[in-house]
Amino acid sequence: MEKRKTRKKIKIGHLFILALVVYLGITFINQQSAIKTLEKEKLQKQQEIEKLNSEIEDIEEKLKYTDSLEYIEKMAREELKMVKPDEIIIIDTNKSKDKSNKGIDN
Repeated sequence: MEKRKTRKKIKIGHLFILALVVYLGITFINQQSAIKTLEKEKLQKQQEIEKLNSEIEDIEEKLKYTDSLEYIEKMAREELKMVKPDEIIIIDTNKSKDKSNKGIDN
């Protein structure tokens, strides 16, 4: 009788250990999968950060340019039609006539 109880105890012990090993194996596999997913997300976020840093640098360069005298002069000439004191403005009258003639012909 004692041999049967010992065998049953051993079998229950083996089943418990087997169940524990299976549980730990499944947990390990799930953790590895989660780690791979998180590493992919980390890589994507790092690429996003690099892209945003590049955009920030571009914007800072544009901001520096807009503060420059060269940019201010360009905008004054193009947008406000301003000229320097010693400059002569030449207006092409044929250009404006060509535009009005095109409207008449059509």
